[in-house]
Amino acid sequence: MGKLKQFIDNLSSTNRFSWYLSIFRVFLGFHIIKKIYLLWGSQSILLSNGVLFEHKEMFLDYFGFNSEVVLANSSILLLSIVALSIFMILGIGRNITVFILYFFIKILQDLTYPILNGGDNLMIFVLLYFCFASSFEHLTLYKQKVKTNKSYLISNLAVYSICFHLGYVYFISAIHKIHADVWFNGTALYYVMNLERFSSPISSLFSDNGVITTLGTYFTLLFELLFIFLVWDKKYKVIFLISGIMLHAGIYFFMMIYDFEIFFVSLYGFFLSNQLYERLAYKANTFLLNFKTQRHAQQA
Repeated sequence: MGKLKQFIDNLSSTNRFSWYLSIFRVFLGFHIIKKIYLLWGSQSILLSNGVLFEHKEMFLDYFGFNSEVVLANSSILLLSIVALSIFMILGIGRNITVFILYFFIKILQDLTYPILNGGDNLMIFVLLYFCFASSFEHLTLYKQKVKTNKSYLISNLAVYSICFHLGYVYFISAIHKIHADVWFNGTALYYVMNLERFSSPISSLFSDNGVITTLGTYFTLLFELLFIFLVWDKKYKVIFLISGIMLHAGIYFFMMIYDFEIFFVSLYGFFLSNQLYERLAYKANTFLLNFKTQRHAQQA
């Protein structure tokens, strides 16, 4: 009980992720706005029942809402998500805004489930965790009031939930891959990179190289299997974060899967210390202050 109390006290003493929570909140807002921008031109197809696919039952239906009404007013739904994303970026409404945004994104994902990718599936959980995170201490229109110890505890647990969820996604993905012959035999990347859908102009340089595709296949498996266990250790953290960036960059450039990779790599920032972001913020403020001083001196 003593160790548990000490652990809880440590989590309650300060917001361990205050800087990156704020940075990621801004990134997440723009990320969602970008997705709405890309979806806007296709809403007549994706958000019209029966045109491309039959819409499944939404969670709203359990509360007596008619999904057809939502589909008929899809533009209002999309514009509402954009407005809420801007409010979240600016810090307006704070966690209440995040909760409403989560609710609206959940509705949109229910309506567009055939086109969702792994990044979308993880994003909805990250938004849910963000409802409980203290992400408004920096980069907002106005300063946040001092949080209580209980708020810090909940916020820190929310971030650890994000980190564990990321590791869990990798681990489950690896377990499923192992049961597929092409992954177990080391030939998965060869077949994937020779598919027309995932073949970029530069993938042909490596797709027929047996050594590279085999090493890449087993590297992916080992990384996904071990990430959740070893990324917490200071001796391996940097290795795994760099390996993850290399893995997702490879998928980004060689298989032309963009949105998914950017979102996953953006979550790596939660594994870095708050002190690092504080030092970077201090250097950025110092640089801007010196720049303004020099400009004033030149104008004088």
